[in-house]
Amino acid sequence: MHHPRAITVLDQIKMPTLIVIGEYDLEACIEIGDLMEEKIEGAKKIIIKDAGHIMNMDKPEEFNRLVTEFINDLK
Repeated sequence: MHHPRAITVLDQIKMPTLIVIGEYDLEACIEIGDLMEEKIEGAKKIIIKDAGHIMNMDKPEEFNRLVTEFINDLK
């Protein structure tokens, strides 16, 4: 069975989507985050300053606060 590459169906995502990137994240992850923000209607991208690829460990309080705010805003 053939399945489309996920990148080709991003525009089909209709759920609220939060994209979290660290300021010093891997270049490929930054590019993918930009593409997701462009292709997923209504997606919200946030960049955590002074954080790398594992921003949830670099800045756990800020990461948790931003994700919690996003979820709470859905209510």
